[in-house]
Amino acid sequence: MPIFEYKCEDCGAVSEVLVRNTAKESEVVCPDCKSENLNKLISVPGALVTQTPRPEMPMPCPGAEQGCSQCSFPG
Repeated sequence: MPIFEYKCEDCGAVSEVLVRNTAKESEVVCPDCKSENLNKLISVPGALVTQTPRPEMPMPCPGAEQGCSQCSFPG
C-alpha cells in the first residue's frame, strides 16, 4: 500500500496519506479540513546511508590528542 504526499489547496496543509487502492485515490481528503481539493506532491524516496570504516582506514581515537593509551588506533 503506497503512501503519497498531498497538499491541500484550501488550508495549505501537507499530509502523507496511505492509499489502499489507487482506483480510490479520488476519495482522498485532507485530514485537517476534510477538503477534497488536494494535489499530489512528488516525494523523494528516503534512503539510509551509513559509512563503515574499512580496516585499512580505522577511525582515529577520540582521545589521541590527550595521549590516550587505551587503544591501538593511530592518532
